[in-house]
Amino acid sequence: MEPTESEKAARLLHPVRITEQAWPEGTVPVVSIFCITYNHERFIRDAIEGFLVQETTFPVEIFVHDDASTDGTAEIIKEYAEKHPQLFWTVLQKENQWSNGNKNILFDFLLDQRGDFTALCEGDDRWVDLHKLQTQYEYLQSHTDCSGCFHQTSKIDAGNNIINEKMFFGGKTKYSLSDCITIVNSAYATCSLMFKSQTLLDPPLWLRNDPCDMMMELQIARFGDLAFIDENMAQYRIHQGGIWNSMNPVMHLFHAMHRLQCLLEISDFQEFRPAIEFRIKELSERLITIEELARRVEADRIARRPWNRLAKNVRRILRTNKSR
Repeated sequence: MEPTESEKAARLLHPVRITEQAWPEGTVPVVSIFCITYNHERFIRDAIEGFLVQETTFPVEIFVHDDASTDGTAEIIKEYAEKHPQLFWTVLQKENQWSNGNKNILFDFLLDQRGDFTALCEGDDRWVDLHKLQTQYEYLQSHTDCSGCFHQTSKIDAGNNIINEKMFFGGKTKYSLSDCITIVNSAYATCSLMFKSQTLLDPPLWLRNDPCDMMMELQIARFGDLAFIDENMAQYRIHQGGIWNSMNPVMHLFHAMHRLQCLLEISDFQEFRPAIEFRIKELSERLITIEELARRVEADRIARRPWNRLAKNVRRILRTNKSR
């Protein structure tokens, strides 16, 4: 395959922090960092600092899209962009595009990234390994059968306390499109994904209609395996302001089942019908289990009310007798 212009660009002999690199004017970045954010004032510095400390042998660009935050997020982004104009290009919306129903706008910006590879990270997550980009780039360069790769990630809370040391437990190193339907299903953190940008250059209608993480993952996997790198290089944050974090497990399952059901109507996935139907059945059984558990918990709570009153009376009697 003929190398792209960015592949022909000079490389450094050793990784250097991207803020210290100097490239000729007009140099095309090899990796585009794609960051979306909204009301992440408490976290956006952590995310951006995680970008800026990356050490690579290749040029990088950083794209940040702020969807009209009502806190100080946009001001922080401006501060960094003014300090490192050679690295950043930003879009700071005046009106919230998500609430206006203009969800495709992010996908359009994604297609505007210039790098041969795109690395994702939302404004409330952060990278914690200086060589994350270099590691993933080298992996994809040496494994041409892969269209993307993701890595192990820990889960943290709003105060940076670790909730889980590991998020992904797939058990394999490479995942085919069929695997992505039945096993992966966005079970990893988005902030760990790097993929070949060309996989999204001509997006099918089903992806444009629903440009979510899961559907984008499936489109990428149509061009090659998704590889798993068992190195913990990022942290996924759980907090009240997160869109997905605010959903309960039942809503997560409903979203996944709805999208899988849509795949059954798409010609690109007809050969994977058995895998899709198997996954839908699996999620349905899990949903039934969650609902049944919820009913049992509620029934148990109601059933224990008289015993709770009795226990309070017993404690009151004991306190009374003790005071005599």
